[in-house]
Amino acid sequence: MNSHLQNEVDEWVTRTPRSAEAHRKACTNVPGGVGSNFRFMEPYPMFVSRARGSRIFDLDGNEFIDFMLSMGSLLVGHSHPAVVKAITEQASERGTLYCIPHVFEQEVAAQLAARFGQAMWRFVNSGTEATMTALRIARGYTGKKYIVKFEGHYHGHNDQTLVTTSALLRQLGRGDRGVKVHDIFYRDAILTTADFPGGEGFRLDELVDRFTIELPAAAQLGHRQPGPISGVEPTRRNHPAA
Repeated sequence: MNSHLQNEVDEWVTRTPRSAEAHRKACTNVPGGVGSNFRFMEPYPMFVSRARGSRIFDLDGNEFIDFMLSMGSLLVGHSHPAVVKAITEQASERGTLYCIPHVFEQEVAAQLAARFGQAMWRFVNSGTEATMTALRIARGYTGKKYIVKFEGHYHGHNDQTLVTTSALLRQLGRGDRGVKVHDIFYRDAILTTADFPGGEGFRLDELVDRFTIELPAAAQLGHRQPGPISGVEPTRRNHPAA
């Protein structure tokens, strides 16, 4: 670890002793001390005490700008008055969980349909469920079995996507990191990963032809500069199921 990074870590440890203690206690009953591997960091993660608006506070009273906002689900910030009012009314007057059909689901689906032009909506509890369901539908509808996932991207913790999700940028695209995985779980669903730093020097159609892949789905792209990706659109035209 270089000296500059070590200085940052040392300052973090000095400022967050209560998070360190909370993590130590959490490890007694929670694997890794966190509810998701994504939340772990060295030497330990920050433990939150409260949040409001764009700000989040840890157990030691340190204040941070929350750029993550619960993976984007809190676009209006923490404890927005309108959201708090709606949650309070629902919980106190109409209940918290039904697990049977209700009119509010249709109302939200209609609003989303009007905004985005997609008529049908199915609600799930997490991004993992969303990608898992999308892949299953795509494979079932097309009858095709291969999936291309780009290295270093996270699409949930289901077996078909949880591979090479945290590779360093300098490692992406290395030949020795090419992966065919999950034969144990899905012998007919071999997952191939690849990457194209900066979007240059990579054509999706070459990968498709190399593995004789007929694609039911291609995961979203990340870790790259903005702009069109060479080879993706031609591949989508030549392989309509992609």
